[in-house]
Amino acid sequence: GQYFGVLNRIILLVAAAYYLGPELYGMYQVGQAWYLAWLPAAGGGLQFLLAREIGYDPNASGRIVFPTLLLRLGLASLAVAGCLVTAPLFQEGRPWVLLAIFAMALGGRSIASWCTAVFNAHQYARYELSLALRFRLLETIAALLALVMGQGILVLAAIHALSWWLQAGAGLWLVHTRICALKPV
Repeated sequence: GQYFGVLNRIILLVAAAYYLGPELYGMYQVGQAWYLAWLPAAGGGLQFLLAREIGYDPNASGRIVFPTLLLRLGLASLAVAGCLVTAPLFQEGRPWVLLAIFAMALGGRSIASWCTAVFNAHQYARYELSLALRFRLLETIAALLALVMGQGILVLAAIHALSWWLQAGAGLWLVHTRICALKPV
């Protein structure tokens, strides 16, 4: 699984560099790195809390999973807001909309990461692997098609953001249907 992800990423990066050219590819990579810098703020270390609490008591899911989701949603919202507010500071030749799209990707990626933490805490890593493989492959195929069709960095960023939101939605559904209901206790 890990090698597939790396190979998948290499294919996408080489194709993006080829079709976009050095300037646009560099702009795309800076935008992506900028939003990834906010990812730890959107996480708040909840993966460690989930692993510890559920590791101690596997029956703790009902009382720990939903509150940590609410906390993650709050932290992700603050991180996305931080990205959007600070985007003009880092604009320097990059379209603001590119940074805004990547800020939206941060929200989806944060929720998908929370789902991964829940899967790992319950020792259901197979769900995370399945989702990651499917959605990264979907992202790569869509991005390659967009590049071949002459689309630019805004479309690539939108595909990236959409793939993370789709993975987050699928992950939430799996948590809700296979691990515990996502509702207040």
